[in-house]
Amino acid sequence: MGPDFWFLISHGRYVINHGIPHTDFLSMHSNLHFVMQQWLSATIFYLLYHYLGRFGIMFLCLTMTSLYLFVIYKICMLLSDKKFLLSTILSVFTVLLLELNFIIVRPQLFTYLFLLITLYIMEYFYKNKNSKIIYFMPLISLLQINFHSALFFMIYIFMLPYLFCYFLDFIKNKDKTIFKVLLIMIIMFLVALINPYKLEAITYIFKSYGRSDFKDFIVELFPTTLSKFTVISYSFYFVFFSVILIYIYYKKGELKLRHLLLFLGTSILGFLNVRNIAFFFIGAVPFISSYIKYPFKSKYEDNFKEAYVFYIILFVALTVAFCFTPKNNTSNLKDGIDYLLKVNKDKNVKIYAGFNYGSYLEYRGLHPYIDSRAEVYFSSINKKFDYFSEYKQLCDGYIEPKDFLDKYKFKYLVVNKGERLTKYLIQSGQYTSIYEGDEYIIFEDKPLVMNIFKN
Repeated sequence: MGPDFWFLISHGRYVINHGIPHTDFLSMHSNLHFVMQQWLSATIFYLLYHYLGRFGIMFLCLTMTSLYLFVIYKICMLLSDKKFLLSTILSVFTVLLLELNFIIVRPQLFTYLFLLITLYIMEYFYKNKNSKIIYFMPLISLLQINFHSALFFMIYIFMLPYLFCYFLDFIKNKDKTIFKVLLIMIIMFLVALINPYKLEAITYIFKSYGRSDFKDFIVELFPTTLSKFTVISYSFYFVFFSVILIYIYYKKGELKLRHLLLFLGTSILGFLNVRNIAFFFIGAVPFISSYIKYPFKSKYEDNFKEAYVFYIILFVALTVAFCFTPKNNTSNLKDGIDYLLKVNKDKNVKIYAGFNYGSYLEYRGLHPYIDSRAEVYFSSINKKFDYFSEYKQLCDGYIEPKDFLDKYKFKYLVVNKGERLTKYLIQSGQYTSIYEGDEYIIFEDKPLVMNIFKN
């Protein structure tokens, strides 16, 4: 439950109690224009956490993982002409790759499922052009825009390899299927307007990710290198080269263009940053089932019922096991904020918290200077002021701490011990430490008694 979890829970709580917001209600800044681009995901997270606690969140993650497994299995069965053992191995392997670092309580938990369903629909329709399965794509579009509008266009990106192949079919054979697919894509876009923010939700990605200065604060946007994130980076490169070798060894002149384009496209995404590695695992690994021609017939090939029963038993066992695992504190800030709320009853007090701390304070009802919703503080989104740029300049030393503090006059500050601002607060004598945790200190705007006597 990292920083983002807490603002998502706060988002969902607001939707349930007050409806869809159009101005920010969490930070200390007033009247910031706001788009809750994951309102439906946040609402589900909040309801599960509110009524079932930690167990509800774990159950959701297990359920979504199960759905990934099932859809990937169906994709592999479709591609491999129903080779059960091969499909089972590849589907389990793909889900394990996703679980390395991507099954987290974030809106992409749902996006991965929608992308997998998109791939299954597009692959099935390519093989069966008279199928009506393509008519489900507008529903996927509707779900994606409301669950996670920031990644809405990923559905279109995953459809592009098939669209290109339909275009070639039209050029070579006058196959008019491309017009049906294009019509469906237009309908998908129109259906996506059925959301609380209309066109603004669809174009959110272009306003929120078109700048690079916030990437230093968001780990998932770091480039994929071997010097960082050793496990996830090594797994990406290992799988990348393994898939290439499998394609080369088994293709026998039968490498399908749509699969090659999926592999190349998702590989480029994976090299760009760590978060996109998940798209590579989804778009490349299951499709090697179309090329592996293992020479043996397994006795387990037709044991569908036994496999399903075993999986259901395993799912129930894991769910029960998670119920009895030791519970951790909800946040490393919990004790400090408990103390702060004990000595200060005013939740509207002016309070400073950095990028990774603000969200938990918001969950507890406080309104800090900033939180981990980086794009909310862009002037292109909030239409007021670029608070994120100001915060980054403070962290990088381009703004003097005294000038910053004089501007906002915070009563309390929750700062990381390694933060540049912390050194100033200790040395200034204007602020008193009222609580110290392992990684953070809470200051109050109150001069030390010693300094008062000196004056």
